[in-house]
Amino acid sequence: LPFDAAAEARFAEARTALDFEPVTPCGTASTMRVSTVALDRPDGTPRITVAVDAEGPLFLLSQSRSIRAFTQIPDGATYLHWTVRGTAVRGFDSPAGIGPAILYLRWEADGVVYEFQGNPSNRFPSSTLRSLARANIERTVAASE
Repeated sequence: LPFDAAAEARFAEARTALDFEPVTPCGTASTMRVSTVALDRPDGTPRITVAVDAEGPLFLLSQSRSIRAFTQIPDGATYLHWTVRGTAVRGFDSPAGIGPAILYLRWEADGVVYEFQGNPSNRFPSSTLRSLARANIERTVAASE
């Protein structure tokens, strides 16, 4: 995916704080682009998060050496248990209700923990986000092989 200029510079800067090579996200729509890159250290371990937009926020891909539990699973969520290229993927897909709809997945490859978080919309429904998530999972797993 193409990067906005500021996001590309931030990605290059954030890479220097990591002890692994971060994987850039992939997507299919011509309007998709990396709009923002953030580096934080919620538990002291650096985590890079890349935001992908397509005429509005679409999904986040986070990468870190540390596992952070997602503790606020919405009521009515469907739990997801996938295996992609031999890698266990866990998460949930929840419809809009008290909060917005959300698709959340987490997996680990070569000691790096990845998190995908997307917000389904009319233009990018849950099924489309699941396909995007699977493509990004395959990309990260392939990078670790």
